[in-house]
Amino acid sequence: MLREGAKVFGAKNGSVVAMDIKTGEIIISANVNSFNPHIYWKYPSAYWSNHSFNYVFEPGSIFKSVAFSYLHNSDKLDRNRLIDTSKKITIGKYTYSDTKYYGTLTVDEVFTHSSNIGMTQLIRNENNNKQSFYDFLIKSGFGDKTGIYGASEEAGIIKPVSAWSKTSLTSMAIGYEVLVTPLQVVRFYGALANNGIMVNPKIISKIVRGNEIAIPEHVETQVLSKETASYMLDLMQKTVEDGTGQKAKTQLTKIAGKTGTARVYDNKAGAYSTQNYSASFAGVFPAENPKVAMIVVYESPRSSIYGGSTAANIFRQIAEFVSTEKHYFEPEIEVAANEN
Repeated sequence: MLREGAKVFGAKNGSVVAMDIKTGEIIISANVNSFNPHIYWKYPSAYWSNHSFNYVFEPGSIFKSVAFSYLHNSDKLDRNRLIDTSKKITIGKYTYSDTKYYGTLTVDEVFTHSSNIGMTQLIRNENNNKQSFYDFLIKSGFGDKTGIYGASEEAGIIKPVSAWSKTSLTSMAIGYEVLVTPLQVVRFYGALANNGIMVNPKIISKIVRGNEIAIPEHVETQVLSKETASYMLDLMQKTVEDGTGQKAKTQLTKIAGKTGTARVYDNKAGAYSTQNYSASFAGVFPAENPKVAMIVVYESPRSSIYGGSTAANIFRQIAEFVSTEKHYFEPEIEVAANEN
């Protein structure tokens, strides 16, 4: 599905990683540009790493879930407020705009329609609390390795507040000026579906050395209140039902998630590319009783640059497939021994 999607969308690469939100077990990890480790020398060296764990990218609007969570968790989100998104906002040399004209939006609609102008207005009130936003990002697992055992991974980058520019706060809220991995994102989305509890991801359940069995430590961190997690789960369901994530909607399982589209920075040009984008969709399912958090990311798609048109489609297909795996979704039934 992931590879076929890359062909259809004309993407340079693609990744998917899915995690059990309770145990941290990685149930899916795949990349378009994969390789056979037994004959690795026959593949380009760029294929040798697992992009689910090692690809660092500016996430775009899937990071608005983080910014919204911070505002709600800090009791700084007035849901009765109306946001005028009719005019672009310029801060320093950067102008924040939307792909569509939305006019006046409610706070919830700022999220479901993924308004950059609206998000900018909401987060600007935090100019005097930059450190608390930074602290929230660090507590939420960004800027550091997840500690997954048995695999290499990148830490990503969250700049210290002392290195922030005039645009850092607003840009970070919409997924720029931060570098994250798909694994970090899926772990945070797992917390949104797990009453605010973030667990460490695992690909190894136990290690056997002779007669000794070692089980990797299970770590749980309360990064959000239950109320914030419930609010965000509701917002993400609305995003799929009525917002930018409608291509992820399916009759087989209810999906809650967020779309993301971000320009890729061109190091040679010293500027953001006008052609290359990362397109993503991050979410959880089934939304009414979440079990799995997942993210799909495509690098430089050509048929459409938007995560809502590309990654959301493949997220839906993979979620449908996983949802039909009865051994995973059906509750275990304890059968009593026959006493006759």
